[in-house]
Amino acid sequence: MKKTGRIAGVMFTSIVGVCFFLYYYFIIKSAWEGQLLGAVACSVVAWWLGGYYDKARYYASELESRTKELERSREELQNYFDSSNIMIWEYSISTKAFNMSSGAKETIGISSDVLLDPTEWADTDLFHKDDKEAVRSFVNDFLSGKPAKLQHRILPPDRDEVLWVESIANPIFRGGVFTKVIGSLTDITEEKAAEEMLRRSDKLHVIGELASGIAHEIRNPLTTIRGFMQLIKPKLEQQHYIDIVLEEIDRINQIVSELLVLAKPYAAHFRNKNIIDLIRDTVSFMQPQLILHSVQLDIQVQPGEGSPIVYCEENQLKQVFINIIKNAIEAMPGGGDISILIQRTGSYISIQVKDQGCGIENERLSQIGLPFHTTKESGTGLGLMVSNKILQNHNGSIAIASEVGKGTTIRILLPAVENVFNE
Repeated sequence: MKKTGRIAGVMFTSIVGVCFFLYYYFIIKSAWEGQLLGAVACSVVAWWLGGYYDKARYYASELESRTKELERSREELQNYFDSSNIMIWEYSISTKAFNMSSGAKETIGISSDVLLDPTEWADTDLFHKDDKEAVRSFVNDFLSGKPAKLQHRILPPDRDEVLWVESIANPIFRGGVFTKVIGSLTDITEEKAAEEMLRRSDKLHVIGELASGIAHEIRNPLTTIRGFMQLIKPKLEQQHYIDIVLEEIDRINQIVSELLVLAKPYAAHFRNKNIIDLIRDTVSFMQPQLILHSVQLDIQVQPGEGSPIVYCEENQLKQVFINIIKNAIEAMPGGGDISILIQRTGSYISIQVKDQGCGIENERLSQIGLPFHTTKESGTGLGLMVSNKILQNHNGSIAIASEVGKGTTIRILLPAVENVFNE
């Protein structure tokens, strides 16, 4: 601590004392001892008061330095808050101001100049309609000074997806006064997807066991019926009726075999097949249905390098395309157009089936392929699930895109076989 005040005070009183001494000694010609004693006393007092002045200046300087340091820290913290990818937010109880980090704004799709009021969260379109009551309860909890935690869905306005997040809110008290709420968001979309996949796996296991039991129960009487029909065939004059019955029994047997795909893979007869010929055969089989529903189907083949050969079980892939075309027909009760585009995409063959139907809402689209989930009144929800299982067994994939009022596009990818001859 500098002694500027004390030194200045003593110097001032000393100069004044000397002036008084000279005045009394040379001009007035009176005793100078009293003035000298008074000057010394004033210097002591000046030293003492100067000490307080020095302390005041020191504390003022420290306060200014600490204030500047605090301001710098606040600016650095604000810059970190604004630029951080961590999803955090802050709500002031007194000013009602709400602020979010850039990471949170970017994740939920809100521009940087938009601040949300938590009291209005449940009334916005940002949150899934099924979660709004839970969000309202979450907000009420942290606004009343209670820690709160909630897993919910967010619908980012800048993109067409559903985001699962875990929101945590912690109230902050200073001096016993509730001043603000600090919260965080954690993206748990992948975890929820994993949980959903596990639930689907469990459902598929149950459905597979059920399908296996039903298939065996159906096959046993079918085998008996077929055997007796073959026995009585030579004794009947109208043997072609027996042939029709046997063909239908074989067809049922084939369907049962496909149903067993849900339960476990079986020894299918895989061979190289031209996918274009396979799709054309399937379309020919579906022609009566197309005519009946006034649907036009157009097949386009986009030329490209490589062969259109896939290694497949022909009947299984036909069943996949029958399911997809049948769904497209049923989506257009008043008729319409279906287009099938076949093209090479790298080492895969892409088959794109597009209809002009009513389309599927986003919420229902995410459920397509689940057991017993269907968009049709008389459907079972097993068609696309079986198709997906068949494509997985062929190392392929299926993707569905849909827009309400415009139609649905299904894209299938199958690995192409190179340098082979069609069998």
